[in-house]
Amino acid sequence: MKGMRRDSLFFRIAITVLIGVAALAAVLGSFQVRLTRRVFMENFSESQDKIFAQIDADFYAFYEDVAEILQGICQNPMVIRYMRGVYPNQAEEWLTIQSMETGIQEMGLDAHTELGLLLVGVNGGTYLYSSPERMAVSAEEILQTAFCRKVLENPRLLASTYLESGYTDVMRNEPVVLFAKAIQEQAGGEADGIAFLTIKESEFRKLYQAFVSKTSNILIFNRENELISAGNPKDFLEPNQQKAREILEEMEAKNVRQMDQKLGDSVKSYQIQRFLNTSYKMLGVIDSNAAFEEEYHVFWVAVLTAGIAALVMLVLFYLVRAQTRPLHRLAETMRSVGDGNLEAYVEEEGVGEVRELSRTYNGMITKLRQYIARILEMEEEKRKLESMPCRCRLIRITCTIPWPASSG
Repeated sequence: MKGMRRDSLFFRIAITVLIGVAALAAVLGSFQVRLTRRVFMENFSESQDKIFAQIDADFYAFYEDVAEILQGICQNPMVIRYMRGVYPNQAEEWLTIQSMETGIQEMGLDAHTELGLLLVGVNGGTYLYSSPERMAVSAEEILQTAFCRKVLENPRLLASTYLESGYTDVMRNEPVVLFAKAIQEQAGGEADGIAFLTIKESEFRKLYQAFVSKTSNILIFNRENELISAGNPKDFLEPNQQKAREILEEMEAKNVRQMDQKLGDSVKSYQIQRFLNTSYKMLGVIDSNAAFEEEYHVFWVAVLTAGIAALVMLVLFYLVRAQTRPLHRLAETMRSVGDGNLEAYVEEEGVGEVRELSRTYNGMITKLRQYIARILEMEEEKRKLESMPCRCRLIRITCTIPWPASSG
């Protein structure tokens, strides 16, 4: 199309508008994203504080029940008697078991169906409370673990740990969280065994699972900074555990609750909270960029911005085209005048300046036609005047010629 030549006014205006709108859309889009991101991070931080407070309250209620149940069991005389395994007869043994079970029921364990109770005596005896399960690991193997040795060495300690598999046939292939306390009749004496409260890690995770998403994760650490539960199972892989532990210890050393770490194009935000009245900690991990994009759909915002910019450019393209079209038509008409077409008028359209130009052109064509018509008239009159002397001479010559006499 001739109007799209690179040196045409339309082409230059169109390119200028295109670059201007694209640059404006990019600047406004970037500004909007930055502003929205800042507001999002402020709101997100506030929401995380509320989430942590909720998880803290739920965990403390759970932990308080676990501590109360284990404390009651470990101080129960019937439990201690059963762990020692000294009975005068079988009837006395059954009576001890019955009394022990009654005492356990009174401690409220039945209200926590997710918890399983296992008693392991140092003499090799075991007891599973109200469960058809069978032991999949011997008492000797259990007591030889580093975790159990630590519990027996610190009878007042309520310890916890994560195991990839439980001690019973039902829990054998299930990751579990163990809470354990030594069974001891009196302070300073020898421990008679260990009381375990076992919960599937998937069940324990329900305390905070509602707050775990694709962009955020929560990890729970015990007093020794050992990972006992995580929203993502991959966090239990040794390299991931080590990395999380290092971040936790770094934040504790710096005495900060929040820390950001840039990993490539993503920014990981870490937030730590110590659970109420316990030495347990919660580490929240948030992928800030991914969370922002997921919440505000940055890709679609960019697409929408580009769509609006394209629409604006199309409208401006139409408007520019509407203003330059009359100029293009005028140029075409003027070329036809150069070829001798004096009937070529243009329609007066476009903005005021273009209409004025068209009006001037049409007036010029009218005056040019009038001028040419006048010149033609004058030429015609000149030819007439130039032909008059010739006729006069012919008349004189005709008058002087003698006519012949007529005969008769």
